[in-house]
Amino acid sequence: VGRATVIERFAPDLGQSILRIPLESRRIALEAIPWVAQVTIQRALPNHVRVEITERAPAAFLRTTAGLALVDAKGVILERPIEAEFHFPVVTGLSDAMPLAQREQRMKMFLDFVRDSDLAHPGASDGISEVDLGDGADLRATLTGLPGFESEAPLVVRFGDQDFVNKYRLLV
Repeated sequence: VGRATVIERFAPDLGQSILRIPLESRRIALEAIPWVAQVTIQRALPNHVRVEITERAPAAFLRTTAGLALVDAKGVILERPIEAEFHFPVVTGLSDAMPLAQREQRMKMFLDFVRDSDLAHPGASDGISEVDLGDGADLRATLTGLPGFESEAPLVVRFGDQDFVNKYRLLV
């Protein structure tokens, strides 16, 4: 989040007493910025405001009708910065129209799958190219570079919604 974007939210307060700045409404305005996860604002007398921002950390690419976006662990959809480079699997099956709680639950399932696949076979998450979260009870992953399948085309595997370690071990 750029400094100018943050300062812009305080534009109505320029030239006013520091005691008149509505900190709660400025906090809410800052947390409305998509990349902002949490904000703490404090008055630092005599004439400063201290703003601490925790930014969202993307967890995967999200395939949308408009192209690739990013999505964090909480299911918040983020615009992809032009200058940044990321190495994530692509997630499908999430959209803005889906309730945030449902997106968060499906992203938790995705992150559990990635973690569990590495537990089952170290480095396995590097071979996860795409994960379909369209069905909350059946995660479908497109895998490449599986042991014994190195020269084969990508493999689509249905993992359900739990016990990913054992299912991945059984697959390998």
